[in-house]
Amino acid sequence: MNDSRMDGHARHNHDLMRKVIEHVLLEPAAYDQSIAAVTDSRNICGVSACLAGSAAIIDGRVTLVELLDCIHPKEILARAQIAFGFTDEEAEIVFTGDPVTGWPEEFGNRWMETDTLDNGAATQQQAFIAADYLTWIIEHGYVR
Repeated sequence: MNDSRMDGHARHNHDLMRKVIEHVLLEPAAYDQSIAAVTDSRNICGVSACLAGSAAIIDGRVTLVELLDCIHPKEILARAQIAFGFTDEEAEIVFTGDPVTGWPEEFGNRWMETDTLDNGAATQQQAFIAADYLTWIIEHGYVR
């Protein structure tokens, strides 16, 4: 059962958010907020993806075959928006390629701090920040 609520905000798919959080935390090297989703043999799952790409893949809205056929990133974002139950504005915020300016300040500031880390450490920290942001959305019931 999805425990999303209706209070003037979009009905969010918290179950999917939890699955994306779990995926991002289990395989932080596969997280990349700057791309929707691409095949990537460096990662165990064979894909690198942002929150939208991860959601679309986990929810079954995008297949590996579509990724190999180079599905357009806008299509991935649209499918993820539906899967998460986001409005256009919410999707624009959560799926931004620039969390420093697009996400709430506390998450954007943490993201900016990863600029001083080497690539592997930065990717891992960014995955943790993304997971924390989704957790915040679940706990508060809205996107900001």
